Amino acid sequence: MISRNEFDKLFPDRPALESFTGELVEWFANEANNALGAIDHEQETGTWSYVVIKRNQQGVLLVSELNENIVSRPAAEAELFRKME
Repeated sequence: MISRNEFDKLFPDRPALESFTGELVEWFANEANNALGAIDHEQETGTWSYVVIKRNQQGVLLVSELNENIVSRPAAEAELFRKME
């Protein structure tokens, strides 16, 4: 897990991303910082979602996966980690 500040340094477009995902509550990066992930919690429905962001061949970070309506935080984290590999 990384801090929000570290995530923002790697992916400064977080505010634009959150317009699609909701407010992110956990942030992750692999050692090479070429795959990022984040989890959010929808307060109204109680569901979780995640987003995976990977670098393309030009080194630009782009959203590669987005999944929502996951029933629990552990389930969202497990799925996120699989997709970040």
